[in-house]
Amino acid sequence: SVDEMTGFALRYGDLYKTIDGGLNWTLAYEVYGSLTEIDFVNPMVGYISAEFGIVLKTTDGGLTWDEKETTYDHLLAIDFLNENIGFASGEYGSHFLTVDGGNTWTSYSIPAQIRKIAITSENKIFVGGLYGALLSRVFEFPDVSLHAMSAESIKASTAILHASVATNSS
Repeated sequence: SVDEMTGFALRYGDLYKTIDGGLNWTLAYEVYGSLTEIDFVNPMVGYISAEFGIVLKTTDGGLTWDEKETTYDHLLAIDFLNENIGFASGEYGSHFLTVDGGNTWTSYSIPAQIRKIAITSENKIFVGGLYGALLSRVFEFPDVSLHAMSAESIKASTAILHASVATNSS
């Protein structure tokens, strides 16, 4: 939940929202496939993992949702340290790290099929998986990350360039 009155629930590909402590629920968003886990890092910013490599992100407390993509097709778990740094894990051992709020994802190796992720404020990640797998590791994250994105309107002497910049310090 976001606060005592506002919360979200997942059912297949449907995201439901309550603003009255769970007495009433309304459909807030829907995707093809299943939504699998939700994580709000503060009352405004939240993430949801889904099938088909989709990660939903809100920056306005769930009023609107943007679809971000990884390269894997069935995400099962997601957890974020802050607005920018997070992990997502897939059904067959694919794991992803973002340091820019989900704009880009890097494949990461964790030797287990993960079902749950938890990141502590000390940059330590704990993962739980099938057959009793429990793993942990401390990560170092950059204070600032910059990822170049695709260029648009490329001409002989000009182009529109896009980049994602994220500050990750507390």
